[in-house]
Amino acid sequence: MRLFVCDLLGINDISPETLNLKKLYSKETISTESILIIISPGADPSAELRDLAMEITGKDRYSEVKYFSFLIIKLLKLFRSLWDKVKCK
Repeated sequence: MRLFVCDLLGINDISPETLNLKKLYSKETISTESILIIISPGADPSAELRDLAMEITGKDRYSEVKYFSFLIIKLLKLFRSLWDKVKCK
């Protein structure tokens, strides 16, 4: 099947090339646009992304918020607003 698809499309391989974040950042982005990275299950570019961010911004200007931490903060704000509503009644 793979050979059929490659022959039909006139390409050597149907596998995507490995994502190189540094190359993506330097050649494909501008500072006024965000980058959306869609990954396959099991792929985790977070270490490479962290290393690149520290290299670009400097270790002293880099900070990281884990998604889970973000959710906890969001939930705490939600609970606080609900508590304030209940308390006012």
